[in-house]
Amino acid sequence: MTDPTPIGKATNPVLQWLMLVLAGSWPALWLFVPYGLSPEGDRGFGTSMVTDTYRGLLGVFLHVPHARMLEHPAALLATGVFATTVVTIALMCGLIRRLDPVAHSWAALRWSMHTLPCMVIWCCGPLVALAAAAIWFPDVAPPDWLDGALMALIVFCPFAPVVLCLRRDIVSRDRPPAFWIPRWPGGGAIVVTAIFLPLWSLIEAAQKWFEFGPMKAPAWTVVLEELTGWLLGLVLTSALLVAWQRGWGPRRLFSNRASWIHGPRLRTLAALDLRIGGELALLFLPPIVILSFYMIYLAPQIDQWIRSDPAQKYDL
Repeated sequence: MTDPTPIGKATNPVLQWLMLVLAGSWPALWLFVPYGLSPEGDRGFGTSMVTDTYRGLLGVFLHVPHARMLEHPAALLATGVFATTVVTIALMCGLIRRLDPVAHSWAALRWSMHTLPCMVIWCCGPLVALAAAAIWFPDVAPPDWLDGALMALIVFCPFAPVVLCLRRDIVSRDRPPAFWIPRWPGGGAIVVTAIFLPLWSLIEAAQKWFEFGPMKAPAWTVVLEELTGWLLGLVLTSALLVAWQRGWGPRRLFSNRASWIHGPRLRTLAALDLRIGGELALLFLPPIVILSFYMIYLAPQIDQWIRSDPAQKYDL
């Protein structure tokens, strides 16, 4: 792939601010969705419950003892969510620019979206992994090793278009072809995968034990442990990509450690991971949180209110 224009030299500042405003407005507007989800005849009760809940949240976040006296808590909460989102995205974009000044991560995302097979792999891989976990373990929490394997699949999925073609002539093109014939990577790359996937699961299990184990760890050590696990995951991802694309086995891979323990490559992978994680969180977290809040907390109370004796209903 050809090097794109460095970020900051050809980007319109007005467009940047517009994108920030749109990104901040998305989660803020979702705060008003519960007001319209109540049944038509019982909307007054649902509105009152949503308003009281938002007042309680403001009281917790702002440490205001009289937050229940606020008349428009949803608007105030939406303003805070908007500002927090804009500041967070601006800081993340700045970090991505520092990690990847020539925007290789953005070029890789655009490359993988230019063909239908890549789109299917990119969009459906994490969903397939989560659906498989739900089918295999419908009533119990999956074991730690499966959590690690699923996390490895989800993290590895965005790189699947590069890995599955397994041909450097395909990856080096500015645009991938619509379809291609994969090439067998060789037994060495399969052995590397068999070695690294348990390591990934072990890292995930260690993180869970450290966070939820019998010894209560301070908050700063949990953050340090999460950061360490993330960095180790980037190194494993870089090694797997090199092994699969070049067909290397364990011996050749470890004798050429400079090819995958490489600063620019790891920084690009980190920037790509931040781009993917940030975009997915921005798109899916607001509807998931708000709809879960309504279905788990509000909807049962509204249903109970509907079934109750009319004399016991609130005077709205």
